[in-house]
Amino acid sequence: MPKIIDPDERRREIVRAACRVIIGQGVAALSLTSVAAESGLAIGSVRHYVGGHDDLRRLTLQIIGDDLMLRLNESARPLIYPGAGLSVAARRRRSLEWLEQLLPMDDDRLAEATIWTAMREAARTDPELAAVMAGIDGRRLALVRRVLGRVRPHWSPAVRAVESRRLSALLRGLTIERVYEPESVTPAQVQRVLRQHLSQLAQARR
Repeated sequence: MPKIIDPDERRREIVRAACRVIIGQGVAALSLTSVAAESGLAIGSVRHYVGGHDDLRRLTLQIIGDDLMLRLNESARPLIYPGAGLSVAARRRRSLEWLEQLLPMDDDRLAEATIWTAMREAARTDPELAAVMAGIDGRRLALVRRVLGRVRPHWSPAVRAVESRRLSALLRGLTIERVYEPESVTPAQVQRVLRQHLSQLAQARR
């Protein structure tokens, strides 16, 4: 009896192989051939499930982006829904813990950040990939805005939008530093910068 293959799981298997290629060789090495070799699948099988080279890049970015947003939404639930019953201090503490998920604080997150950084550079010259990246960035920024809204509920929408953008820029900068200088920019240093920024936000009168 022939083995039944779940198409979605096979695509995820291919994306996992694509991520390993990006981490080990860079996004320029990402191709149907390299992913077939990494996954142990025939190149025809890879093409059947993902399409061509550009489709592979878009699918890889879309799946890792969807997985990221699922994780962030689930962990943000106690912060953004009033029924959670958290005190102001507890919300601030949980907000810090949540925001740290957006930073490469351990090896798994550093690998994830390496993929994001590589794909972001590729998207700079690929309009279709850039559209996927923009969609993910927009969803993440909206979630950051909601979390900040629970920490500083008195802020106007305009102030919250500016501070969310400023915080997102800080997170992205820290991520890039960790990716390119992992030995000199440590998780502890990154954490201190984030905590200092949030402390300033908590004291700001706006």
